[in-house]
Amino acid sequence: MYEATRCLTGWTFDEDTGELVFPPDWHDRFQKWVLGRYFPPNRGAAAEGEEVLDLLASHPATARHVAWRLCRRLVADEPPQPLVEEAAAEFLAAAGEADQLARVVRVIALSPYLPAGWGAKVKRPFEAVVAALRATGAEIGFALDDEVSDAFLWLFEAIGHARFDWHPPDGYPDRKEAWLGSGCLVALWRLLNWLVAAADRDNRPLMEAVPAGVPPTSAALVDWWIQRVFGRPMEAAFRREIVAFLAQGRGEHIPLPVTTDEATAQRLRAMVGVLLMSPQFLGR
Repeated sequence: MYEATRCLTGWTFDEDTGELVFPPDWHDRFQKWVLGRYFPPNRGAAAEGEEVLDLLASHPATARHVAWRLCRRLVADEPPQPLVEEAAAEFLAAAGEADQLARVVRVIALSPYLPAGWGAKVKRPFEAVVAALRATGAEIGFALDDEVSDAFLWLFEAIGHARFDWHPPDGYPDRKEAWLGSGCLVALWRLLNWLVAAADRDNRPLMEAVPAGVPPTSAALVDWWIQRVFGRPMEAAFRREIVAFLAQGRGEHIPLPVTTDEATAQRLRAMVGVLLMSPQFLGR
């Protein structure tokens, strides 16, 4: 570490232009050893620093670490070691290629470990909120002095996953237990409930709860929203509970007054909120 740091002396930037510069008199020009490689004296800061970075980037330990981080991000908190080794091998094989990381991700994505690990990870709050925005079609302009934008950002920051707000250099936690605490979940649910019920300054709902062309029955509405939110069918027991919540004693094929009765319209929005707050929605 010390020797690598010596190679990087003299790396700085121009405060006026932001460009990377290498003042010669800032650089440690004496000989060095990094990971068993000899660096002769009197070389420039740029050449030595780039060689160190290339040396680190092509080291097997770097390959294993990057592969492990990607496997943990995409597959499981404790990723299968064979998958890590396979991804690390691809990282080294693709060294120097412009799509090196894309090739590694492709190995992970096409592995049988990925579908087998469904539910081993949970959406972090940012992912959950983005997924909810996509599912509901809610449009938030994020304009200055806009009440809707301000309310959204205030609720989101309370979850504890604000963008670029994690001060240690290791990034936000990537293990599910960090995001399943009661404080985080309650704050997330509060935001999701607000999202399905909020309206813009002209009192137009952010979310259109009644999809065009769908019969206004409990069965049809629930099936449409399940596909919209989850992208796949859900267990029969789960679906029955959601239909019963929306139907409130009516038959599942009896039309509901979702456009003429405010209480029914609110219950439909609440039903979408229930889907978004379900454990099935958080799994990935």
